[in-house]
Amino acid sequence: MIFQMLHGTWLQWSTLLLLLLGTRLLLVVAQCGSFTQDRQEKEDKQDKLALYKVTLRTYWSRARFPRHYPEWKPPAQFGKLIGRTHDSAYTLYRLGERLSSGVRLYVETGRTDGMDADGDSPSTLHSFTGPPVPQGEGTSVARAFLDGNHTLISIMARINPSPDWFVGLDSFQLCVEGNWVDTVTVELDPLDGGTDNGFTFTAANWPTQPQGIAYRITSRYPAHPAGSFYYPNLPRLPPIATLTFTKNLIVYLINMLTIIDNHPLKF
Repeated sequence: MIFQMLHGTWLQWSTLLLLLLGTRLLLVVAQCGSFTQDRQEKEDKQDKLALYKVTLRTYWSRARFPRHYPEWKPPAQFGKLIGRTHDSAYTLYRLGERLSSGVRLYVETGRTDGMDADGDSPSTLHSFTGPPVPQGEGTSVARAFLDGNHTLISIMARINPSPDWFVGLDSFQLCVEGNWVDTVTVELDPLDGGTDNGFTFTAANWPTQPQGIAYRITSRYPAHPAGSFYYPNLPRLPPIATLTFTKNLIVYLINMLTIIDNHPLKF
């Protein structure tokens, strides 16, 4: 019965599970995290995967953000969702620090080829993507694997048009007190990559020299009256997007055979 219910899911995900784990025994349970330095326990935690559904919902509408709202060439939209699951040694981006050259290329142009190599870092487990959102309001859905030694998730999606703005989440912890979080939603603000001096969505290219640091855009910062997100009468900007993480799969892998037990699954 379970195989009949999940036939489509089986074809898509069993291949990835096999590539990740080969023929090793896998048991996904509620526990997670590396709490000891014992080598065997650390290896055991690597053999326990959790699969999360990642949902980006965007709310860039004229009603919420009327200033300079872009209607055409191009209209308001979001780039491809880029994500990594990883340990504490890896950084996709970090507020207060300079973006890597690959991330800079993505936030300025939407190109992701400069980010391909960083997904091979030994500190990452799964590099994943979600489709772009072709309008200001919409949804992008992806799937992400984590294990007991890679319990953090980082995500970003470019705001387009913009000089170098994006939404994202840096090193969000999905393992709390030794247990995988069932579901959580995080509100997102626009972020500035610190690589371009433009204040408006359609500003001409104006590189920041030397490159600055990434920072959060607020209703009052940058404090420039021409800013597209400058709303000094608001205490804070309304969320431009949310990210929802939902744990939705338990997998047993035994000698090349995957048997799926689950919470309700909707792929």
